[in-house]
Amino acid sequence: MPTYNKLVRNNIPQMIRNSGKQCTTETLTNKEFKRALNLKLIEEVEELIHASNPEEKTEELADVFEVANMIAKMNGIALEDIEKSRVEKAQTRGGFEHKVYLKDVED
Repeated sequence: MPTYNKLVRNNIPQMIRNSGKQCTTETLTNKEFKRALNLKLIEEVEELIHASNPEEKTEELADVFEVANMIAKMNGIALEDIEKSRVEKAQTRGGFEHKVYLKDVED
């Protein structure tokens, strides 16, 4: 029997049961949930990095966004505030379109 010990989307346990399998779940405390979300974000970013085509990239980016959205919600951060911060940083520091790779800085 495989052991996962990871955060999953709300409907996954029912989908497993609907397939004729059994699974064990538990409800996390807020502290445990925050830690599990951080681990899930790392998992989803790793999957994004390894995605090999635009369709897979789209799916994995959606997962990253879903986890980031929940992290924001858990911390009382509005998505509008995230977008505002992103725009401000792009205006002051720029984006990544020019592919600038900083190698070193001389003192």
